[in-house]
Amino acid sequence: MPHNFFGWYFYAKLFPTLIFGTVLLIANRPKRNFFWARFIPIAVAMTALSTWLWSLARGAWYPTLDKYGVIICDVIFLVELFALFFFSFKCSPLEIFLYVMGGWAAEHLGNQIAMLITSAANIAVDYTNYSWQYFLVNVVSYMIVYGAIFGVFYRIIKKNTSIQNKRMLIPAGILLLVVTMLAVFMPVSDMTTEATVITRCYAVACCIITLFLLSGAFEEGRLSQELHILSQLDRKRAEQYEMSRESIEAVNTRCHDLKKLVGQILANKASVDVAEITQELETYDAIVSTGNPAFDTILTEKSLYCEKNDIRLTVMADTKRLSFLSDIDVYSLFGNILDNAIEASLKMKEDSRAIGLTVRSVGDICSIHSDNLFVGTIKFSGKTIATSKQNASEHGFGLTSIRRITEKYGGEMKITAEDGVFNLDIVIPIPKQSA
Repeated sequence: MPHNFFGWYFYAKLFPTLIFGTVLLIANRPKRNFFWARFIPIAVAMTALSTWLWSLARGAWYPTLDKYGVIICDVIFLVELFALFFFSFKCSPLEIFLYVMGGWAAEHLGNQIAMLITSAANIAVDYTNYSWQYFLVNVVSYMIVYGAIFGVFYRIIKKNTSIQNKRMLIPAGILLLVVTMLAVFMPVSDMTTEATVITRCYAVACCIITLFLLSGAFEEGRLSQELHILSQLDRKRAEQYEMSRESIEAVNTRCHDLKKLVGQILANKASVDVAEITQELETYDAIVSTGNPAFDTILTEKSLYCEKNDIRLTVMADTKRLSFLSDIDVYSLFGNILDNAIEASLKMKEDSRAIGLTVRSVGDICSIHSDNLFVGTIKFSGKTIATSKQNASEHGFGLTSIRRITEKYGGEMKITAEDGVFNLDIVIPIPKQSA
């Protein structure tokens, strides 16, 4: 049994570090009801059980079971970890197992790096009386490893991304099995310093590869999730386009009938004052006169919304050469452009709400420019904007959809935000058959 604080630390640290390593990867996944009431008591009980089993494996069991006692403990720890996270998070069993293996790789990586540093610094390790120097190296190693893992995985983890590719289970499991067997059966006392260092470096490499495999699985899951959301948005846009087109056609028909009625009234020299009505009807006519049905539909829809919310919308659009874009893409592209601009404008004072949209063609290039005033600061994340909304996983797809449509037709998109003005510029080559 341990004789001091450092001894108890090394007897008790394994299971908590396994838990912490797994939590780094799984923290944002959906949690079961009464999460903390489940997680904390189970984690504490399992840590106590694991500490007791580990002390047996290193003490009373050792004369009989030798290193096989450590293997028994490892298997029990793996089962405990799986049970802890399965009963705390709403994930499939295979997904939980991948997260657990990631936590296992993180813990083992920290431990192996600590051993390498210990060897390089010539710090003696007495497994019956641990020193403060080895304790310090061990703690710092775990802090560095877990900090690095958090830095690598944070961008993906914060999006609440699930692992979709379960095929990662096999290679990751094989690598961790090899590393675990090396740790248990490696005859350190009979090996040269060089052989020990090489073996530990191999273990470190296996752990890093395992974590990179999981990182790839996370990234694939994130892309799959974004594609699914974009597909849903496209379907909704298509449905909305059809509904808006039919509604606007009905409005146009009604406006046409009303204009004829006004003309008849004027011809009969009726005493009815219809000048104001005529002006309103001409406003409706002017909105839907660009020549591109899909563009007319979205522009009418957004113009009416802007008028209602005191947003000045200025549009100069030559849409005759937009025919190479599908109606749904036109509706979705300009819908997202105007939605983003409207959202920013609504945060401004009423006298500062202004949006400009220009569509023109120069040679074989279609150029689209949008600008609007905004308040506050805009932070960029790569080629897009870091959303300020609370649930980042459900937002930020407007610009992603704009970029996707732009790149679908071989175009490029650029966004800038300077001096309170947000600018979006798109250039798309016009196919020769449409030129």
